[in-house]
Amino acid sequence: MNQKDIFETVSLIDNELIAEASDSVKRSHRIKIKKIIVMAAAVTMLLGATVLAANIILGGRGGHSLNIPSYYTIPSKDTMLKDTGVAPDVPENFSSGFVFDSGYIMYNEDYDTEGNSVQEYKGLQFDYEKDGEKITLFIDAAIADVQVKDPKVIKSYKGSELLYYFYINKAVPPDYRPTTEDQQAERDGNVVLSYGAETIEMHRVQGIAWEYQGLNYELLAMDIDISENTLFEMAKEMIDHQGEQY
Repeated sequence: MNQKDIFETVSLIDNELIAEASDSVKRSHRIKIKKIIVMAAAVTMLLGATVLAANIILGGRGGHSLNIPSYYTIPSKDTMLKDTGVAPDVPENFSSGFVFDSGYIMYNEDYDTEGNSVQEYKGLQFDYEKDGEKITLFIDAAIADVQVKDPKVIKSYKGSELLYYFYINKAVPPDYRPTTEDQQAERDGNVVLSYGAETIEMHRVQGIAWEYQGLNYELLAMDIDISENTLFEMAKEMIDHQGEQY
């Protein structure tokens, strides 16, 4: 697998969706509480059982976008609003050296613990690159807000909580039987097992999620040499780019 393939195979979807997936679609950040399987795009948030408005409990989050970018330059706010209903200020680059590469319209859906749909909504995905490495920025307005289970570090900035997570994604074949060590590592939140790979692969996943001015943001990095502090600084830059809280 090359780096792009690896990045696109960390996401988790249901067994029955495997047959429906095609080369024209990449699925992203699908996490169910029950059995999970690897397929396409990027893991975003580790979901716990989260109580929402009207006592809805969120059990999963999924989505997809086309493989062909929706945007080759940063779209205008009018275009983003028309396409997705959200219109953040999107920077061309970050002080860390990552520069805008491409953008995608995301088609997302949240589920309760019984697998029932809670909300369908659009969002944005922007890829930034530096020396062949990639960081992805996700933005949406889901009613469930950001979903990070047991963040490793929490920092506050301009009224927002920045939730940092880190774990090892262990992609395994469908018939893999978790070891005692695997089970303990999952309970500790240090490893996520993903089923569906041809061979066992280990991937380092880290990111930061936060809410600001009614929108949900997340920066995701996988298998790249970037520090926790750099990700925090990038999150702060993104907040600064939005202007003051209103």
